[in-house]
Amino acid sequence: MNKTWFTIPEIALRFRVSESTIRRLIADEYLPALRVGQQLRIHTDTVAHFEEAGLMGGLATEGDDLKSSPETLE
Repeated sequence: MNKTWFTIPEIALRFRVSESTIRRLIADEYLPALRVGQQLRIHTDTVAHFEEAGLMGGLATEGDDLKSSPETLE
């Protein structure tokens, strides 16, 4: 079974950044997330978009659409 949603600690570990960095990206609406109770989840498509665009590696350029949601990634 493929994992569809990731937790903040999982995303932070994957991109080698702090959990507070991930929380800040979510708060600033650069990283779309779903609230489930008191926890936040990030969709696999969002993670893939960030990886492909190099957005977590400091490779974002002025033309990158940082606020894309998973629904627009089709």
